[in-house]
Amino acid sequence: MAEFNWIKHAANEGTICTKGNGDNTKLWKDNWVGQGNLMSIFPPQMQYDSEHHIEAKVSSCLVDGVWNLSPNLRNALGNVAMVIEGVQTDNMIQDRVIWTAGKSGEFVLKDTYNSLWHKEIKKTWHKLIWFPNCIPRHCFIVWVTLQRGLKTNFKLLSWGMDVDPVCRLCNLMLEDDHHLFFGCSFSVYIWKHILNLLGLRSIILQDWDRQIDWNRRVFTHKNLPACVVIFKIIEDVKYRMATCKTSMPDNNESLQIEVSWQKPGEGEVAINTDGSLCEDGAGYGSIIRNEHGTPLSAVTGSSIPSSITLHELQGIEAGLKLAHQKGLSRISLRSDSLTAIRYLKEDGSEPPWTCHHVWESIKRLRLQFDYCTPSHTCREVNGAADMLAGSRPDGDFAEIHPDQFTDELKKIIMEDAMGRVYYR
Repeated sequence: MAEFNWIKHAANEGTICTKGNGDNTKLWKDNWVGQGNLMSIFPPQMQYDSEHHIEAKVSSCLVDGVWNLSPNLRNALGNVAMVIEGVQTDNMIQDRVIWTAGKSGEFVLKDTYNSLWHKEIKKTWHKLIWFPNCIPRHCFIVWVTLQRGLKTNFKLLSWGMDVDPVCRLCNLMLEDDHHLFFGCSFSVYIWKHILNLLGLRSIILQDWDRQIDWNRRVFTHKNLPACVVIFKIIEDVKYRMATCKTSMPDNNESLQIEVSWQKPGEGEVAINTDGSLCEDGAGYGSIIRNEHGTPLSAVTGSSIPSSITLHELQGIEAGLKLAHQKGLSRISLRSDSLTAIRYLKEDGSEPPWTCHHVWESIKRLRLQFDYCTPSHTCREVNGAADMLAGSRPDGDFAEIHPDQFTDELKKIIMEDAMGRVYYR
């Protein structure tokens, strides 16, 4: 019975109904607001006193896809009414049950397990231990040490084993974690010698919390001289480096790539789009330009902060809506988001379920054009759309005529049309 209750709880917490036309979602019983079902939030008498009976559908509160809550229901729900009116609907699609534990919205056992399993806080030092081209033996022993898992002689003695608790390296003190790395004269000598070879200061700090910023070295159980241990450490690193591929990172001195905004083909328009997400808000923007680089119109909007993928797709949706309103038919759609372009090129991948409504709208809008060709553009040549996305006006669709552009935006557009070269 306990297992059944656990599964039931997981199912209740993990499912949510996304709103299409609302015909298949129960107003009171289904979890569609994102805060649990309304029946669990409000007393039963409200469900019967309301004009919407207990078996009512969400569509009973919608008129042509727009929320139309009755005065009685609005008063009864209080602040929740505002939450409901912020829920996005789409009367062109059916409701869909989403499994929120997974990115795709479909039930996946692995995603469900990960969502229910208690996750430890990621250690701040994990990148210092595990990194590309590391020496696995060294990293593993340091990891065990930081987890306080080394089976030192003193620990084995405390477990009741018949061992000599004295340190095998210096033969002076009890062998515990702290002594082995910070108190042992043998270890301190090794530390200082290695640090000197690296050109670092030779001061040995007295605890791991401060010492983990330095390269760590571990020791074998053999009673080897300090010079031999140092030699072995150096050899380990040399052998590892010999098997690594070396490369020179790009920089302004070694390599520069020239890029510029490309004018669309004859009879086409270019739609540059972008999304913006930061601590104080989120937005998106799009600009339409003809084959000469002349701006025809632009659109920008604000959004509740979510994910950068959603806001990038919102920018694409807004640009396509504007192009459709202007009667344009041949579209060169450009975004600096590789993720968004991958979805648009229909390689079989689907956006996260949180982008469901926007993605369905984009798919319908693309069918309205003779053709709509997506392509990736560099961030450097997407400055006009980036500026629009960062403006974040009130509202979710604010068209801007070229006469209303700021001087800075006009400058970017003019330089793009003249073929300005950007470096990346």
